[in-house]
Amino acid sequence: MALASGAAGAVATGGTGWDALLDGLNIALSGNAFNLLDTAPGRAASAWLAAALALGAAAPAAQALLMPLAASLAAYLPLDLGARAMMGDAGAYALGGALGAGLAVLPRPARLWALGLLLAFNLVLDRWSLSGGWRRARTAVLLAAQRRAGRRQPCYATPEREAPRGQAGKRRPPPPSP
Repeated sequence: MALASGAAGAVATGGTGWDALLDGLNIALSGNAFNLLDTAPGRAASAWLAAALALGAAAPAAQALLMPLAASLAAYLPLDLGARAMMGDAGAYALGGALGAGLAVLPRPARLWALGLLLAFNLVLDRWSLSGGWRRARTAVLLAAQRRAGRRQPCYATPEREAPRGQAGKRRPPPPSP
């Protein structure tokens, strides 16, 4: 589907078959990159907003596609950060594909750079998950701050406040303060 979108874009803009392939790969890799980023509340949405604002500033022609999505995503972001809503695969792929389509307005050398960056990003995230084994990413200051932004306290009982076995309906008073 991404290659078909790239082909349609290349035909509409008078591009070549190489442009169609380049745009299709950018759409597909961008969609996959945001799906791989969507491992914690708000991560893919906030990364997409940052990328869309940067692309919109660099290529004003992309603003017509990206800015309506950015406005609706900005309204949705507090729900996602608070873990009250989830974008899921469909949302991550749709946003990533839209960003990849927005790359089609850039000149060919910039699209080739974007393809290289997206390919490297996909290979790295496919090998090391941001939520699993990539320890440096989990402890990075920006990612840690982004994870905490807007998060509510969990609604489940903490171990020190759980009721003893057999008394699940009864609340135990909090421990005395020192």
